[in-house]
Amino acid sequence: MTSTEAERRLAADLLGERLHLIHVHAPEPVRHARDAVRAYRTNPAPDTPELSWSDPEQPALALDTTAPLNTTANALYTFAASALANAASP
Repeated sequence: MTSTEAERRLAADLLGERLHLIHVHAPEPVRHARDAVRAYRTNPAPDTPELSWSDPEQPALALDTTAPLNTTANALYTFAASALANAASP
């Protein structure tokens, strides 16, 4: 999981062609609800960091958390099958 473009570049440098960025988009209210750092505090300090994410420019796959589950699962399955088939090809 990466949150910034710099982290994605580092991962690409380390993994090369084996890296497949999958972007899972969630609306801002959903992201805030999932913010584990702040979620367990009833009154977080003002300086408690919030999640800060930037969307990747060209993910290999983009999924939307507002789409029906079967749509997302099918897209992920199709992507994984294709990526695995390509990795197995000489």
